[in-house]
Amino acid sequence: MEELKEVENLLKLGDQYKIIKIEERDEKKRLKKIIYVESKNKKAKCPSCDNYTRSIHDKLKPIELKYLKIFEQDSKISIIKKRFICHVCNKKFTEKLDLNQKGKTISNKLEQKILKDLLNYNLSIKYIANVNDVSSGIVRNILKNAMSEYPEQLRLLPRVISFDEFKADTDYGKYSFIVNDLIHRKALDVLPSRKKIPNTILYVL
Repeated sequence: MEELKEVENLLKLGDQYKIIKIEERDEKKRLKKIIYVESKNKKAKCPSCDNYTRSIHDKLKPIELKYLKIFEQDSKISIIKKRFICHVCNKKFTEKLDLNQKGKTISNKLEQKILKDLLNYNLSIKYIANVNDVSSGIVRNILKNAMSEYPEQLRLLPRVISFDEFKADTDYGKYSFIVNDLIHRKALDVLPSRKKIPNTILYVL
């Protein structure tokens, strides 16, 4: 019971979910903590007629999502979704939850953690994948999706680049660092200092 309370505080799932049980499982020589959760939803809105219903038809087979580490141990959340029935239009539907994006096998919080790791240019994709217990392909897809809204000149490396320093008097020193596309005469990025600054990324990939 104490462990359940501690895990509940660590997960910070709020008032929307409750933990049913916790167990450990050995997967590929890695001991993982499996947390079974269920929403506290007592009613749901019918997607067909927009009426609310409190009638639970049944519960679906648990869906497992990779989650953040708990007590330095790999973990998964096993979601038990309810299926409601609307007595107005007689439609059965599954409740919508916000723990993950549709079609993804990792939780939103783990995806945010991976994005934060990607900001550290000292970490390789392989390392990030291993420490978060996901494949390198998942990390690459998260990076590609995060970069999809960046302008083309920030996502693609031009054939010729030039860089220089110029006087700017920023909080980091008297000189800033600029990277240019020499052929098209465009500035690609500007950094506040010509020296290395922790957690600063040059977005020319």
